[in-house]
Amino acid sequence: PGVLEAQACMKLVHTTLPNNPAYSVLNCTNNGIWTVERADPATGMATERIDFVNQEYWGNDTNGELVPFDYLGPERMQALNALRKELNAGLLVEKTEKQVITTGFLQKLNPF
Repeated sequence: PGVLEAQACMKLVHTTLPNNPAYSVLNCTNNGIWTVERADPATGMATERIDFVNQEYWGNDTNGELVPFDYLGPERMQALNALRKELNAGLLVEKTEKQVITTGFLQKLNPF
């Protein structure tokens, strides 16, 4: 993750993520997503909050307690880290498409 992810993340604060609309961005770091939240679509109430920087998790399965990732066990910890990578990668989906269009345009101007 880097600067492009951070810029894309800031544009999505308090909105759902394009590649995973179940999650909303709450905070960003200088290289991507810091905190996300998942809400119940029917009630709008938060059911899960994940702080990727401090590696803390809150959800219905933790009885409302904020717990460190390692309390959730190695499999769940790996799943949360994989989710962070997936969500950060999704930040650049639109940017990547724009870069492809721009690159193609520039190649037409200067094919050499």
